[in-house]
Amino acid sequence: MTKRKPKMKTIGIRLALRKEGKFWTAYIANEGTMDGAFIIGSIAMGPVKEHAEIKDGFLQLMKQVLTTCVEDITGHPPTEWETSDAPEHERSEPS
Repeated sequence: MTKRKPKMKTIGIRLALRKEGKFWTAYIANEGTMDGAFIIGSIAMGPVKEHAEIKDGFLQLMKQVLTTCVEDITGHPPTEWETSDAPEHERSEPS
């Protein structure tokens, strides 16, 4: 008898990062829309622009927050991450 792997399910949420004025803000958002999104963290843009390790650290922290939220709701952590640019209609205006 062969064991079947459980089928993984896409839950339709994402980590959305937006430059908003002087801050880089992280949201948990539904796929394809920012409607109903909520902020999970924010950091000043100055250190993010000047120090790659701060940018990477913030990104990893926000991924961990999202992972914890998904695991708390579903009982399982995300198994993979897809990275893509924000859709054109969601991009912030250049500063």
